[in-house]
Amino acid sequence: MKWDLSAFYQSMNDPQIEHELKLLETKITDYTKLIDNLNTHISSPSPIENILKKKIEISLMFDRLRNFGYLTVSTEAKNQNAKSLVDKVQKLATNTTKPQVKFQKWLLAQTNLNDLINKNNFLKTHEFYLFELIEDAKYLLTEDVEQTLSILSQTGSNAWTNLYGTLSSTQTVEIEQDGKTLNLPLPVVRNMAYELDQTTRKKAYEAELKSYQMVEESLSAAINSIKGEVIEVSKMRGFASPLDQSLYNSRLDKQALNTMLESITDSLPILRKYLLKKAQNLKHPGALPFYDLFAPQGELSLTFTYDQAKDFIIENFKSFSSELSDFAKHAFEHHWIDALPRDGKRGGGFCSSSKAIKESRILTNFTGVFSDIGTLAHELGHAYHSYCLNEETSLNSSYPMPIAETASIFCESIIKDAFFKKASKEEKLPLLASSLDDAIQCIVDIYSRYLFESNLFERRKASTLSVNELKDLMLDAQKQVYGEGLDHHTLHPYMWACKPHYYYASSNFYNFPYAFGLLFAKGLYSQFLIEGKPFVAKYKELLKITGKNKIVDITQSVGIDITTKTFWQNSLKLIEADVKNFCSL
Repeated sequence: MKWDLSAFYQSMNDPQIEHELKLLETKITDYTKLIDNLNTHISSPSPIENILKKKIEISLMFDRLRNFGYLTVSTEAKNQNAKSLVDKVQKLATNTTKPQVKFQKWLLAQTNLNDLINKNNFLKTHEFYLFELIEDAKYLLTEDVEQTLSILSQTGSNAWTNLYGTLSSTQTVEIEQDGKTLNLPLPVVRNMAYELDQTTRKKAYEAELKSYQMVEESLSAAINSIKGEVIEVSKMRGFASPLDQSLYNSRLDKQALNTMLESITDSLPILRKYLLKKAQNLKHPGALPFYDLFAPQGELSLTFTYDQAKDFIIENFKSFSSELSDFAKHAFEHHWIDALPRDGKRGGGFCSSSKAIKESRILTNFTGVFSDIGTLAHELGHAYHSYCLNEETSLNSSYPMPIAETASIFCESIIKDAFFKKASKEEKLPLLASSLDDAIQCIVDIYSRYLFESNLFERRKASTLSVNELKDLMLDAQKQVYGEGLDHHTLHPYMWACKPHYYYASSNFYNFPYAFGLLFAKGLYSQFLIEGKPFVAKYKELLKITGKNKIVDITQSVGIDITTKTFWQNSLKLIEADVKNFCSL
């Protein structure tokens, strides 16, 4: 149950790697010359077409090399050859910065760009990309400064990100089991939050928190350094804040974000009601302790083998379309998935898609609990999204973070709905509880992480934050959002240490996209249940346009207006109805 990376290269010793690194260097030189030789003004679209085609060629080479290195490191944290490859690719990438900036600023000066685009079908296909480059150019610094920032990031934010990856991949947790003291990988211990036995859940929670003490100073240094760099660079570019920059990069306006967050705030009382009901079911005298946040409820023990999970997903994806089911079957049969936890493998789950080989690779840490099936379906949704973009060029395939969670959560919804439909009355409680637990994560916990990051950036402007200050910020955010639903004496002060999203300098505020994705996907899934099979083509078309439209235009393609509260409230009402149903059960 390990993935097969041979579609990239045969091994880290494959001579093709060194050959392609050298070839890539030559291609970058050619690309740079094309841009250096541009006339101040042109009357033919050919020079722009040639530059874009060369950029696509280079991007596919980067894709192949970068993916192979990154995927290898993700499962072999100490593989020095893989780390070296990632480093070499990152350094080569800095050589594209200066010509890219020059090209963008040159585009900005072209007064006849519309005419050039209308003369050329290839440029017309990339119209959105070209005008986004021009818009981006307004936030660019000089070519030399951009090149310098790119170089410095290799020993700055990227180095801190790599440190986080190494520490989180190799972190073990000392925990007592059956009278023995064991050192287990962090993902294994975190997955104990889903165990049936409350003592096990509590012991795992306490052991996890204790384990962070060994790395807290290093992670504090990493997050402070990364956020400090982001603040300064964002300011240099002319953004009002890192949030404004993230919204710009997300192709999302602030009105839509604020409307969603206001709708979420309005729904918090009923979501807390679910937490209090869960606490009551689990025999707690007051609010729910954090270690029982993911506790299963009801008599049903929802555990599965990997093969059972695979078969269930393939079979039930058919309820949406045979294409989706066949796609998932292909992914399983062709070893796209690295499923089981092991030493040196990073925690959590992700999907990495490659335009170079037109395939994806999926990492999970499958232990057989019910949520693992949801994770598999979630990551297969990401892979399906990329599959729908296979005929688009790499320049038209880069979709923003908020829309990135649409296909993944949609696929999760298919699987959870399938479980619920087949469940007996006694089985509905644990299934509904599991669905609500996931909603709490995507709405309530994500909101707390959004508040934490907002406050972190504000405080980081003045100075670095100590470990205790970071923990206090996280606790304050959790108290504010979870309110009376969670026991304030047993929260998770190290959420900033266990979530990798905080450690990506290029992806700040990677929290609200999950709430956006959940609520948008729920709205889409509701439309599918109403429209049936005619919706399938509409949905696939939506995924195909995600790389070349702003989010408000993408959502409007299926009749959804994200700038008004109506849509968000309707999606939240679906979850509120589940809370009421749960309480009645």
